[in-house]
Amino acid sequence: MRLKLGQYCSCLTVNPNDQWDLNNLLGECPEDERHRRLKLWADILRDNCYEPDEAIQLLRGWLNRAEQGSEISDTVERSWAEFNEIVIIGSSKARTVKPNHQRVISLWRQYGGYELLLEKLGFIRTPEIRDTTTEKWLGLLYNEDDLLCIGADCHETTVRPLWTILNLIEVARDEDSPYAPLAQLCRPAHFCFLTPATFRERTRRCNENVLDRRYFVLEFDIKSENADWRGVLPSNQFDGFDLQAGVLLHLFEQNYPIVSIVHSGKSSLHTWCSAKGLSDQDLEKLIDYAAPLGADVRAGHTPSQFMRLPNPTHPLRPQRLLYLDYDLINK
Repeated sequence: MRLKLGQYCSCLTVNPNDQWDLNNLLGECPEDERHRRLKLWADILRDNCYEPDEAIQLLRGWLNRAEQGSEISDTVERSWAEFNEIVIIGSSKARTVKPNHQRVISLWRQYGGYELLLEKLGFIRTPEIRDTTTEKWLGLLYNEDDLLCIGADCHETTVRPLWTILNLIEVARDEDSPYAPLAQLCRPAHFCFLTPATFRERTRRCNENVLDRRYFVLEFDIKSENADWRGVLPSNQFDGFDLQAGVLLHLFEQNYPIVSIVHSGKSSLHTWCSAKGLSDQDLEKLIDYAAPLGADVRAGHTPSQFMRLPNPTHPLRPQRLLYLDYDLINK
């Protein structure tokens, strides 16, 4: 039996100016407790790729009273700062581990700082490393049929095969493709998060759906804004990247299976390691060893945790590849 679907077809007309219509976008400003809605709408504008300046102007037009001080710009700044932080999902048996400040400082003194790390990694001599695209890096580390979760923001949960992700990026970048506007809805230019693990089913990102911990990642977030590093940073001798560099050079000497190092675009280095041939106990030991050296042990132990991946052309925070060891790629 042939189905005749032509009668059900229709054309959807979209007005691009609707994205600036305050009534359609934010709705009517509430009469009471209106200031409590500012953060909610700032987060929505942020997650839909509005620039901070654009969000400030939209929120000022939406608020039906005079702005008090710099409340709108402060709220937008806070919202965009939160976007830069990785949310740890699910529960983890790992507890928070306080960093050993003296040990980390001694490693910096022993091995050197950030510039020395870049020199030893070959980053300075091979500028093409920092321009490695998201799709090239993904194609190197994973198979086309691997089920992955990649996101433009930290709340993404969609799981799909790598080949669909690569096609999405390719179509979105082809301005002549009739499907480019549709592909842009997934914001492939903003892809900056990935779970190191592969998934069992095309359902959602969660620990229960993890198939294979292909890689594990050590996230070092040693910075003065981190309460764990107050009293050590800021310093006129070193900065957070110098301390992270000393730790990473030490881990190289300890024969950690470091496949890739990615600059987060802000203040941390994400160190991707191969889990090939490692039992769960081996993997946990490697993460636990790095915890007192400044690694986020909770993020490391959470199988479906988002981590940063290379995206040198990200419009908000370029994330460059610093290092890649082809011999340790685990497919």
